[in-house]
Amino acid sequence: MSTVFNRYGRGNQAARVLWTQIGYGVARGSPKQPRLDVGTFKPRPGKTQRMFRKQRRAAVTKLAKENSTPALSATVEVEDNDWNDANILKEANFQEAKRIKRQIEAILDGSIDASTCSCDILELAVAEKHARAKNDKKRKGDAARKEAHMPLHKPKSSENLFKDVHVFCEANVDQTFDVDALKRANGFVGITADRCIAQVFVVTSFEKTKLGQRTNWAAGLLGGLVCTPSFFASGGQQGTALRYQRCISSRRHVHCTDGFKAAHGTVYAIIQTCASSKNSKWRLRDTQADCEASKLLKSCSGAQASALWIFCTAKEKKSNPVYFTGIRTIVTEPEARELISKIDKAKSFRGCCGV
Repeated sequence: MSTVFNRYGRGNQAARVLWTQIGYGVARGSPKQPRLDVGTFKPRPGKTQRMFRKQRRAAVTKLAKENSTPALSATVEVEDNDWNDANILKEANFQEAKRIKRQIEAILDGSIDASTCSCDILELAVAEKHARAKNDKKRKGDAARKEAHMPLHKPKSSENLFKDVHVFCEANVDQTFDVDALKRANGFVGITADRCIAQVFVVTSFEKTKLGQRTNWAAGLLGGLVCTPSFFASGGQQGTALRYQRCISSRRHVHCTDGFKAAHGTVYAIIQTCASSKNSKWRLRDTQADCEASKLLKSCSGAQASALWIFCTAKEKKSNPVYFTGIRTIVTEPEARELISKIDKAKSFRGCCGV
């Protein structure tokens, strides 16, 4: 078997040598340059899909022209009397008013040049501009009043807002309500003359110009409920009440300058009492050295600069002492009162009779 294999193996090898010598077996080299017609369309005999689509479009176009209906050219004559119809006049006036309105809006928006419009249109545009400004001012004023005075919801009849609380009444409140009967009905502790232990403050007006300065400070720091006499007397079913956010629940380092203490002694006393109350996160820095130490502590710990507040007078704020440097919140007494007076809308109330 091996002899036969060797015989045929030598024969195949001799055939390959002969084929190469004759020249048929020389390897054909590939062209060095690419073909110029690579990727180009090469037409083939017969109808292709491209030709079919072209012929079909031509046939459809020809058929559409043959079956098309000639356009009708008819002139409709309208008599002058037809324009006196009420509906036509109403529509014409409507379209004219709309055109003038769109032109005025384009002038106010700056879309068209005012010099291209008539004097009558320009006068209407000026009047529209004044009317818009007046309406915007009124809308902003209404929104501001609503934001300041309009609480969000009426308390539930089962919700007792006055149980186990001390109530403070301002001096101008007419206390005609029966205190003993209200104690039995609402369960509050009693009327107190100390604002710093009160949770409810009865006032005659919520306006900042009429709300007592000391009452505002106490309610803002302690998160008190400021209400009208009708709200207190009805157990929350009439009148209005605003709940302040408890400012001393936010971590703050507060420094009151000597000028602030001298000018607002009663306010400083309220700040001291409230800051030392239970669960208070306020820390008073009485001296300039304490303020410097607190500022250094804040810078070292990387805490927010807003955590350090300075209450001062307008004169001190204008002089800007050196130790004020690097402190973001430096405010006078009115600005500080605005800072602590944040309304908690979710816990404010409007009785059925409003304010």
